Amino acid sequence: MPFDGIVTNELVNELNKMLVGGRIRKVFQPETDEIKLSISKQKNNYNLLISANSANSRIHLTEINKKNPETPPTFCMTLRKQIVGAVIKQITQLKSDRVIIIELNSYNEFGEPIIKKLICEITGHNSNIILTKEVDNKDLIIDSIKKIGSLKSSYRHILPGLVYQSPPSENKLSLFKFDEDEFLKRINNSKQSLDKFLQNTFLGISPALITEIAYLSNIEPIEKLNHLNDENKKEIFNNLKKIIKTQKNPKLYFSNNNQILDFHVVNLSNLAAKKKDVKDISTLLETFYNLRDKRAHFRTKSQDLRHRINTIRKRNAKKIQKLYHDLKKTQNNEKNKLYGDLITANIWNLEKGLTEAELLDYTENPPRQVKVPLKVNETPTQNAQRFYKKYSKNKRAQAEIQKQLDKTQEELDYIDTLLSSLDTSIEIEDLNEILYEFNHSNLVSQKKYNKKEKNQKPSKPLHFISSEGFDIYVGKNNTQNDFISTVLGNPEDCWLHVKDAPGSHVLIVANGKFITEQTVLEGGMLAAYYSKLKQSENVPVDYMEFKFVKKPKNSKPGKVIFTEHNTMFITPDINKIEKLEHIN
Repeated sequence: MPFDGIVTNELVNELNKMLVGGRIRKVFQPETDEIKLSISKQKNNYNLLISANSANSRIHLTEINKKNPETPPTFCMTLRKQIVGAVIKQITQLKSDRVIIIELNSYNEFGEPIIKKLICEITGHNSNIILTKEVDNKDLIIDSIKKIGSLKSSYRHILPGLVYQSPPSENKLSLFKFDEDEFLKRINNSKQSLDKFLQNTFLGISPALITEIAYLSNIEPIEKLNHLNDENKKEIFNNLKKIIKTQKNPKLYFSNNNQILDFHVVNLSNLAAKKKDVKDISTLLETFYNLRDKRAHFRTKSQDLRHRINTIRKRNAKKIQKLYHDLKKTQNNEKNKLYGDLITANIWNLEKGLTEAELLDYTENPPRQVKVPLKVNETPTQNAQRFYKKYSKNKRAQAEIQKQLDKTQEELDYIDTLLSSLDTSIEIEDLNEILYEFNHSNLVSQKKYNKKEKNQKPSKPLHFISSEGFDIYVGKNNTQNDFISTVLGNPEDCWLHVKDAPGSHVLIVANGKFITEQTVLEGGMLAAYYSKLKQSENVPVDYMEFKFVKKPKNSKPGKVIFTEHNTMFITPDINKIEKLEHIN
């Protein structure tokens, strides 16, 4: 719950400065639980997004335009009728809760002035957007994006015509209105852990804030309060007040591999992550949720593509197993030729009607007796011909089965490179290239041609800087691998790849300098880590000058051959990789 009471307070202050006095011109509902208000103020136009999605509830200004349904939903039509043309009077926060109230100067059906309120409850699973009108100092519900009846809640009903009731505060304190005496009284009477106490005592406090307070107080969040002394408790109070009063600075937090982690307006000093300052709260929220949505989309698309590729892989693995079984059946084929030769050599001594014959095999030293099975309804000549035909048939089958085995194994190796590419891909562009390659490969019976795929912007390989200043490029898929191995490199550069396993092509750019042993080791570390063997120890990595790397004509994407190589053995270590400078 990064969208907490303090973020809400800062957002309300920001929206008041920008939107109060503005007029609502248009209302859209691109999603079932999301609306967008088009607001004009003087010469400026703003788009206010309000989402009641249980996983991504939020409110902020937006510059992203979503496609709207051809037929507007009922709630959208109600808003258009009730608030288009209304002027924003003020925007307030309910105590320190995640509830924002947009108060509007509007008119009723008789043209009389009336106060209407758009109440945005950004409360996770129970999020809602509710439109009310003021009647006799009470807020009557006109409509809501989610209807809450007796089946969903026994305490609070959200239905047209009812008086609006705010979410229950459960006797919690506002983060912006509490004193030391009240705080100490509550903490002294509690036997809960610190995190549970703060969560149950204050409205709109998030786990991120609780962790930061505990960190500043040098106390574990799960520490029981009855184990703390008075000085500890006062320290908790002071740090909470300090966080609330400190000047706010919107920040995004990223992992070492640039994945979005969190956001806040308070400096989360406990979080070991990359920090990025953002100019305002709306930009902060839009960036965070947009990146998170992209990540969710990436994960879904990646899982779908992995499932499709794995289905083909299982089919090929099963085919290989069957081919080996068929090959095993033909392994004793020389016996058929021997039987035919023995019958032919002794044909003068055999007659029709025998079920078997014991014949002397002179090819063995010393000669030995061999029992040859015969068909009673065939002549000796026919029996011999039958064994010769069977021998020829099995010999042809062996050649064809081996051909199919080689072809299927090559396809299986190629499939493994696609799966390895999925493991190293981090952007949606990477997935699009893998999907394009997959759709246009021999793995798909019906090729899918998509104009958007053809014109898509190519993704870039991972780019690292070694500890000694050399550029190192790591391919994330076969398209990037081909680019690295056929276009990017120069003869004096160093090319690396994990030995006999799918993995990224790695290139160390010499740039006119001698590539040091330390840099080659760091390149080997990257080649081992971005491969199928990343969890193994003493991973063999081949390395050579780029001039010895060649791509065979008409070969599959990502396939190269090389000569004049050396091999190092290295154990992948993510901690060492994270110390390298990562450009993108």
